[in-house]
Amino acid sequence: MVDVPLVSVLMPVYNTAPFLAEAIQSILNQTYQNLELIIVNDGSTDNSEEVILSFNDKRIRYYPNAENKKIVYSRNKALELANGKYIAFLDSDDYSVPNRLEIQVDFLEKNMLFGFIGSNARFVNTRNEYSDNIISYQIGDDDIEIILLFKNFFCASTITFRRDAIGNLRFNPDFPVAEDYDFYLRILEKGWKATNLNQGTYLLPGS
Repeated sequence: MVDVPLVSVLMPVYNTAPFLAEAIQSILNQTYQNLELIIVNDGSTDNSEEVILSFNDKRIRYYPNAENKKIVYSRNKALELANGKYIAFLDSDDYSVPNRLEIQVDFLEKNMLFGFIGSNARFVNTRNEYSDNIISYQIGDDDIEIILLFKNFFCASTITFRRDAIGNLRFNPDFPVAEDYDFYLRILEKGWKATNLNQGTYLLPGS
């Protein structure tokens, strides 16, 4: 039997109930099925918990924080709980296209020097109206480390990491806003490569 690696999808949640069901469903409907969805509810005061508990799927692992601990704490908590060979991010107001994980796992399995990959994105507004414009994050692989010294060139909800690339790294509480940006840089400093794929468009709520 061919070994199919487990993917841990990490989803921190804070007051995103209007988008949450579709975000969760977009992971459960992936063409790549060997996954666990780790949801950390960061003290939401809306009905986010009700939405989460409405799903009956053994792949969901739910962990509520007693109070709002902020995104860095919740991301780190989810990382500690993850079991997968690959670690994917999806914010709770974003959606993944059905073949996202299939494409990304296939790439990482075939390209061992890459520590993480992202993709292009497309915006969707609060009325579920999709923009025709794809936000491209394409750039040469060899240029990404240089570009990242000046700006973040990755969209967090499109990224899948190799667990070996993360190792013992955790998100730094000294960067409460750009915690993901700092995290990418520290992985690249370890000698890993990164890229954005052209396949697999992800839908992000916009205004």
